[in-house]
Amino acid sequence: GRSLSDIKKRVGIRKIYYGGNHGLDISGPNLRFTHPKALASHLDIESVSCRLKKEIANIHGAWIENKKYSVSLHFRSVTKEDIPRVKNVFHAVADEFIEQERLSVIKGKKVIELAPCVQWNKGSAVLWILRHLEDKCMPLYIGDDQTDETAFKTLNKKGIAIRIGRSKETAAHYYLKGYWEMPRLLQQIQYTIVMAQKEKVLTYCLEK
Repeated sequence: GRSLSDIKKRVGIRKIYYGGNHGLDISGPNLRFTHPKALASHLDIESVSCRLKKEIANIHGAWIENKKYSVSLHFRSVTKEDIPRVKNVFHAVADEFIEQERLSVIKGKKVIELAPCVQWNKGSAVLWILRHLEDKCMPLYIGDDQTDETAFKTLNKKGIAIRIGRSKETAAHYYLKGYWEMPRLLQQIQYTIVMAQKEKVLTYCLEK
């Protein structure tokens, strides 16, 4: 859900593929894609962002994140008593754009987002990237948000979907207890690949 520039700044790895704004904005080696409806909705996002900032100014802990092609209203630090007020403010500003199908709502963990009204999500973005990769690969998708479910559903027959935290309602077939288990998982995958390559080389040598 982060903006493309924010993701690149945080990760800082060159020559890999990045997807921002729930996959509406994608960048990689010799590849650049921004969904046409994201470009067309830019002014609506700016308008909503400015109006929401004014309306939540007096709600402690609430803040707006303008991500160019989407806008997020965060309320993780808002008191329990003020959460209904935050949601009322959001709908007072956003309903006009939602009813006119100019923008749509994306719900996350303690955040409500507005994005272009388009049939596009993280699952769509993953498939788009895979179609543009020349090499065959095994997709591995790890996520912890409700918005990751579209990618879990998409990859269940094409790759490996892993959820952070156990849930009976997820489409992911596997889960990790927390993010702290990710380094160990990646190390095990790397070890398995290395051993498989060594076995392949050994088999080739024996056949020769």
